[in-house]
Amino acid sequence: MKLVFTREEVAAALGQSVADFDSLRSSLEAEGFPKPVRGLAMCWSIMDVIAWVNRDGRPMPEPVMPELETPSQVIALEKRARH
Repeated sequence: MKLVFTREEVAAALGQSVADFDSLRSSLEAEGFPKPVRGLAMCWSIMDVIAWVNRDGRPMPEPVMPELETPSQVIALEKRARH
């Protein structure tokens, strides 16, 4: 099971080009858009992005993905999700 979106996938989920997402990212984050998963360059929690898109103006819930220190922690989570 895939747990993170790449930059290109986030842009597509938002209906934006990658260039537009890059230019809008700081203003989106100011409105509560999730930040990338710590330890993974330019990857976002799929669940957090989907929750933000579907929030209907409500405040964002706590992030679904825990704060991960290293990419190996994400890999371990993905392996567990597959079993």
